[in-house]
Amino acid sequence: MIVLLHPELDNSQLTVAEPEINSITVTSSDKRQIVTAQSSALGFDLTEQETLSIALNVDDTFTDYSQFISTVTAAIKSYVDQKFDVIEQSFETNAQDLREHVSNRASRLNQKVNNFSGDMKADMGVIRQNIKSTQFSILARLKAAQ
Repeated sequence: MIVLLHPELDNSQLTVAEPEINSITVTSSDKRQIVTAQSSALGFDLTEQETLSIALNVDDTFTDYSQFISTVTAAIKSYVDQKFDVIEQSFETNAQDLREHVSNRASRLNQKVNNFSGDMKADMGVIRQNIKSTQFSILARLKAAQ
C-alpha cells in the first residue's frame, strides 16, 4: 500500500484566478446602438422598446468585438423568433376557431335542410292523404249517382 503525503498549504501559497485582461466591457448605450445598427443591417427596424428589450438580454463583457456582435445578432434572432412564435400561435388559434365556426355553421345548415326535408315529407303526406280522401269522396259520389 502506497501512502502519499501532501504537505499542508498555507494561505500565502494559494492563488486566485484573475479574469482575462483582454475582455471588453460595453455600456447599455453601446448595446442599444449596436442592436439598432445590427437590426438595420439585417434589414428591419426596431422600436425603441424592442431595442431596449433586446439590449437588456445582452451581457456586458465579451472576449472580443466579434463575440459581442455575434451575441447581439443571436439576441435579435431570438427576439424575432419569439415574435414569429406569437404570430404562428395566433394563426393556429384563429385557424382552429374558423374551422370550428365553419363546422358549426355547416351542422346548423344540415339540420335546417333535414328539418325542411322532414317537413316537406310530412306536408306531402298530408297532401297525398287529402288527395286520397278527395278521390274517395268523388268516387263515392259517382257510385251513389249511378
